[in-house]
Amino acid sequence: MLPNEVVSTGLPSWLIALGVILAIILTCFKVVEYIKKFLAKPGLDVHLTREIFFRCLLPPPQGLVQGEVLFANAVLLARNGAVLIQDVRLNLKKTSGSNKNFPLHILQFGEKTLGVGPIAEHNFYTSSPLSYMPQDKPQRIIYLAVVEEYAASIKKITEKSASSLKAYIEKLNNEYELLSEEEKNNRIPQEKKVLEQMASNFSSDIMELVQLEKGDYELEIVVNYKSSKNAILLQQKESRSCINFNVSEGFRDLYKTKLNDLALDLIHNFINKTNHTPTYPEYVPDNIREL
Repeated sequence: MLPNEVVSTGLPSWLIALGVILAIILTCFKVVEYIKKFLAKPGLDVHLTREIFFRCLLPPPQGLVQGEVLFANAVLLARNGAVLIQDVRLNLKKTSGSNKNFPLHILQFGEKTLGVGPIAEHNFYTSSPLSYMPQDKPQRIIYLAVVEEYAASIKKITEKSASSLKAYIEKLNNEYELLSEEEKNNRIPQEKKVLEQMASNFSSDIMELVQLEKGDYELEIVVNYKSSKNAILLQQKESRSCINFNVSEGFRDLYKTKLNDLALDLIHNFINKTNHTPTYPEYVPDNIREL
């Protein structure tokens, strides 16, 4: 074959031209798609779920968590690229009657893990909001938040009650050394009433600081994040989600009863020097609505 000869494909010239045009168009589409992917702004979808409940935690000697706390769950999904979460806030407000805002502070971030039974357990692994969200991989996060304004007061009441109980038991021990077995047995009903009254006083003092009451509420989560994709899209962005729920009329009476039972358990542990795990008062709101 001579150098200047053209190899014949046996195809019409118009078909060859059409193939070239289609190849160019396809290449243009690919380039445009790549540019759009590169310039697409990563986003973060956040949705609070109906899995929320309140609990009153009292500090053991080595404990760092105390007060009226909220356990909240959320599902997060990063779109158009991975994101770096920089800050998370939970806002709780009462929307019926006298409107009220609750200053919540997130103490711990965690996840659900497989427990010994059919119900998942909570594993809190960090106090920092910083986390990396990979693209298109849903993440479920648990937030442990406390009504910060009253946490210190609840801790103070707990410590004061524990000190009073210790002093009372020491006084009884000193007195009982001088009593006969019959005299000791005769005093047991009287001392039992005193301890029950101490538990009742303690639960009443704590309930004065518990802020939750009958009414309608809104819980909002605010997540601040930025792209971890490229330097052009590093500005901080924000995603929000909220749920509504109701607190029933009999909540405070029920909660006080549970607090009283907790106080009696703690007194029993102290007197008998046992480590029985107490049941902390817990409340699941009514009519939780995911928005």
